[in-house]
Amino acid sequence: MRKALACIGLIALLAASAFAPRVALGSDLPRSERDGQSPGSLMGRIGLRFDPTSSMVQVIRPPRSRDLVDPSLVMASLSCPLCGTGCPPGPRTVVVVLQAIAPIALGYGVSDMASTNYTVTGVVQSTSAALAVGQEVTITITGNVISCGSNFTVWFSMCDVAPASYMEACNRRQTLLHEFAGGGTDGAYPYYQALAVSDSGTTLYGMTRNGGDGDPANPNRGVIFAINTDGSGFALLHEFAGGVNDGQEPYGGLIRSGTTLYGMTQLGGDSNLGTIFSIATGGDPITLLHEFAGGGDDGASPQGGLILVGSNLYGMTYNGGDSNLGVVFSISTDGSGFTLRHEFGGFPGGDGANPRGGLVVSGTTLYGMTAFGGVYNGGTIFSMPLPPSLPLVTLRHEFPGFPDDGNPTGDLVLSGTTLYGMTTTGGIYELGVLFSMATNGTGYALLHEFGDVGDGDSPYGSLFLSGSALYGMTASGGGGGAGVVFSLPQSGGTIRLLHEFAGGVADGGNPHGGVVVVGSTVYGMTFKGGDADKGVIFRLD
Repeated sequence: MRKALACIGLIALLAASAFAPRVALGSDLPRSERDGQSPGSLMGRIGLRFDPTSSMVQVIRPPRSRDLVDPSLVMASLSCPLCGTGCPPGPRTVVVVLQAIAPIALGYGVSDMASTNYTVTGVVQSTSAALAVGQEVTITITGNVISCGSNFTVWFSMCDVAPASYMEACNRRQTLLHEFAGGGTDGAYPYYQALAVSDSGTTLYGMTRNGGDGDPANPNRGVIFAINTDGSGFALLHEFAGGVNDGQEPYGGLIRSGTTLYGMTQLGGDSNLGTIFSIATGGDPITLLHEFAGGGDDGASPQGGLILVGSNLYGMTYNGGDSNLGVVFSISTDGSGFTLRHEFGGFPGGDGANPRGGLVVSGTTLYGMTAFGGVYNGGTIFSMPLPPSLPLVTLRHEFPGFPDDGNPTGDLVLSGTTLYGMTTTGGIYELGVLFSMATNGTGYALLHEFGDVGDGDSPYGSLFLSGSALYGMTASGGGGGAGVVFSLPQSGGTIRLLHEFAGGVADGGNPHGGVVVVGSTVYGMTFKGGDADKGVIFRLD
């Protein structure tokens, strides 16, 4: 997706010498120029040099990876080095050689940045190559210098398929699988959602907050859908009708067990305070397992998803319980045995309040977060044992807010004895953080603080762990201002922006949810964007 040059990363690498040519490979750089490079960055994998016979630029200094907002994309602005001492107009040929220092899937091409000064001809604008160590590719640039100061751009990117031009983001190739249109035949505005995946990895299941006409007299109450991972076969499995017999406006994601999907809605049911439901992966009929009633004996208004432990579902609600600050509950998959496991008491009572997410389980212990509560009222991380142990909640962390962190949303991710999660506020820019913490509450650390120039900000979803990397989205920020998809090593380090949303008819925008990773492909949804500006389903290859 096209985006502003200023947000791509380091845009220009200027010519370093107008005199004797020399080779400048990444591995030959002085230590001060190599510092910060990593084997995973572009500059840790390729070297650049210019053919000594070139009559224009003969040298270029690769950037340090720490200088790049996006270390997988580099552009070199090449200009005439003889300006001021003649630089006669006329034809020029420049030969650029890219050499692999480590194995790399490389995209490369040329663009004319100053068409009034230099005319680039005979150049392949977009191509790619898989290079082994020591292998080279050569770009021959022929054109005509119109005036001194002529320049053009050569870009290099670690992409499987190169972009159409130097202004395109090149980390991942995005495909819009579906653009929500709303109305009676489609969903609209997925919110606090992540997709569920079939065992075969070829079908995605999800929900949208609006759209559908389950009740033609009062439509637009949300849908459940299925779609194939190639974008075909989009189908509505259920259109919520609200009222006493159905749910309305789902805010959390689905989970799948075999051929059954489970989820919750924020509204609908007898008290219009939300429902728990099940539905077959083939679609209707839907079964209401529980209708929330609020008050001291029930939850109300869930804003997260469920987990399945044995034959029981566990989840949380944003309101309900004695203090109306939310509850933890369990219920059998057949709808029997609904039980309140904990009623949140909030600040200043030394407890969490108002969870906006779901639970994770490790052995016989549940872990979760609340958006508020704790001694600072900035939210909490807690643990509690599974039955038959007494449901004693232990606060593992109380978020202090600015300048550290605060107000977590979404689910925690568990890897071994380490928990990972995000907050929507806090950090040096007060735009959210990504953190890690041991399950016993020790070792809390900020792995990333969102909001720097070119970065995403304000995450409202959950993380997804694939291999040794964490994947997620932010609702705002990035070059297009409409959020990003990112990955970050579990150990921390440099965040990588996989896609920067621009909104509009050709892209998604403002995601409020998480992603799923199948193999090396990332799938997700955005709240807005697409032809009707009602959200999209996307794939990043």
